Amino acid sequence: MKREEIEEIVPGITKEQLDAILDKAGNDIEAVKARAKAKADDLQGKLDAANEAISNYEIEAKKSMTAEQQLEAREKELADMASEFARKSNELDAKAIFAEAGVPADQIAALLANVVSDDAERTRALAESIVATMDAKAKAVDAAVRDELLKSNPVPGGGSGGGDALPTTVKDFLALDTAQQIALKEANPDLISKLKKD
Repeated sequence: MKREEIEEIVPGITKEQLDAILDKAGNDIEAVKARAKAKADDLQGKLDAANEAISNYEIEAKKSMTAEQQLEAREKELADMASEFARKSNELDAKAIFAEAGVPADQIAALLANVVSDDAERTRALAESIVATMDAKAKAVDAAVRDELLKSNPVPGGGSGGGDALPTTVKDFLALDTAQQIALKEANPDLISKLKKD
């Protein structure tokens, strides 16, 4: 508790009384800290002793292993190391594929968790598949946006370009048959107000 907080709680408290309260609180805190440190030191000592016992047990276990068991243990250790190396190598390959495709760095980490395996071919195939899917989606979005933008732009030369171009003048609109006029009006209710007068 701070000096100001105590003064608010006990208005008119003297400096000596305040100092005595703070000293008492400080002594209590120091005692708690000392007990906590002693307990932590005791626990650390027990942990160190347990770790030493485990280490000694492992050394003794290795000594009592037959040559064949030691060889098997070493082979397993080497296989684990090779597997870890393969995963890291495959992760780097997948990361390079994603980076080359322009995938943002913050998204690469999330993708790697789902793509990387011990099998280099599988990792590469998954990464390339994701990149191809992302490219296809981007192209589809670009095409849809381009088509939408082209639909909203009038055909140069007053709408005589043919095809699905919208009429830009009243004359072009009236040149359409009645069914086309109705369809255009339903599809684009504001079309008539945008038509230019001849």
